Order: sequence, then C-alpha cells, then structure tokens
Amino acid sequence: MSTATNITWSDAIEGFVRQLVEVERSAATIRTYRHQLGAFAAWYRSNYPDELSPANIAAFDLRNYKAWLKDTKRVKASSVNTALSALASFLRWTGTAGISEPIQVPKQVRRARPGPRWLTSREQLRLLKAVDGHPRDRAITIILLRTGLRIGEFAGLLTADIHNGPRKGHAIVRGKGGKEREVPLSKDARDAFCDLARLGGGGGPTDHILMGQRGPLGVRALEKILEPYARKAGLEGFHPHILRHTCARRLIEAGMPIQTVAAILGHDRLDTTRLYCESSPEDLQRAVDSLDGPAD
Repeated sequence: MSTATNITWSDAIEGFVRQLVEVERSAATIRTYRHQLGAFAAWYRSNYPDELSPANIAAFDLRNYKAWLKDTKRVKASSVNTALSALASFLRWTGTAGISEPIQVPKQVRRARPGPRWLTSREQLRLLKAVDGHPRDRAITIILLRTGLRIGEFAGLLTADIHNGPRKGHAIVRGKGGKEREVPLSKDARDAFCDLARLGGGGGPTDHILMGQRGPLGVRALEKILEPYARKAGLEGFHPHILRHTCARRLIEAGMPIQTVAAILGHDRLDTTRLYCESSPEDLQRAVDSLDGPAD
C-alpha cells in the first residue's frame, strides 16, 4: 500500500478530476462525478464519526448507501445507478493510484428498459399537417417516416445514392461502422426525393441531396428544421430519431417479418428490432379499457 493512504476525500477528488480532464471527459461528466461524490460524503459524515477518506471506505458502507438511496430516499433507479457509477469510477482510480485497497461496489439497480418511442397515427397526421405548405421540410419528414433512416444516414446521402424509377427505387445508405445497405423506397419516399431534387439538392452525383446556403445540411441543422413543426404538432419529447422508430413500428404492425425490418433498419442484432414488437403505453391502455363494461 502506498504511503498516500492518508489522503483526504477532497484531495482525492481533486486528483480524480485531474485524471478525468487528462482523458478528456466532458465538463458535464466531471460535474456529475463531483456532485455524486459530494453527496456520498455528506451521507457518510451524517452516519459515521470517523473522518472520511478513500482508505476507510468499506463495501459495507457502499451497500448501506445504496439501500438508503433506494429504500429511504426513494430515489429512482437511474439516479441510484448514476451514484454507484460515480463511486465505482472514483474508487477504481484510488485503487489504481494506491490510495485505497480495491473495493467491490454494489451492483446497479435493475430496471425495466424503456422501449423506443414512436408516433401514433394521430401524431403522424398532426406532424404532416404542421409541415404542409413547406415543400422541403415536408419531403424531409416523409423520407424519415417512410425509410427509417437514421438522421445522420439521411444527412450523408449523395445524389448518386438515390436510384429512382417509375415503379421502384432504392437508396444506398452508409450506416454505423461504414456498412452499406440498400434501402427500398416506397412511392411516397420516391416522390419526396424527387421533390428535394427539384428544390435545390446537389446537382452532381457526389453532391449531398440536402444542401443549405452554406453547404450540406448536417444532423443539427435537420434537428433545428424539424423542432418547430414538432412543437406545432404538440409532440412532447420529440427527436427526429422518433421518425425512425415510427417507421419500424409501422412495418411490424403491417406484419413484416422481423428479419426484413432489421435489414431495412440496418440492425445487426434481431434483439434490437424486437423492441418494436413491444406493447406501447397506448396498447396497454387499450387492453385495460377493453375490460370495462358489465361483467358476464
């Protein structure tokens, strides 16, 4: 054990923060770690008479802190897990630095994974109504709804990637990890791509199909384009990725095989696609509403 075992909690935090800066962790992450380590220190000092230092923390203390957060304070699972993650990172560093002995941090709280958010039929209609009269933005919305492209994939499309015919068409999409896939285009999507071309998309085959006054439109530009329409349509918690989720859900509801949906979306694992088979809150509400009425 290093002779640095008597280092104070505050000094250890400062050393930990310097290490976080060196590995270029974000300012937000560093603030979160400081806050969580400070909260643990406050709890410890309110429960134990001895001076707090990394060297005198035991696994027993961490288990008690987890139980206090979860059972006494009734903190939600995600917040408990954030606290445990901060402590784990800090104590892993103090162990490596010889400030404390290795210590086992409690397991995180298991919680149900929230399913993807998609738009209901009514929400889709409200969004399409909001963009009506804005040809470029309407075309963008329809393409995202009908193709299931990630917004980054859409922003990266070149003129040469779109192969449009009178009866069918497809887009060559570069997805995660640089993998290419061929995404078939419905009539609505083909028409929307044609609208974008008429409205001033890239002229040459290597030009982006989404062009602004200063060059190709990126992800953030597309987000800013769609945000006001989502507000107008009253869509809470909207992000353009919801349009991808909506496309996936519609394909599942139409009875498409899960392997087909996975291929269109560019999923490597069917487990990811299966998330769209889960019941939405609206599905659950309809299920319990069906129970109302006179008993047999």
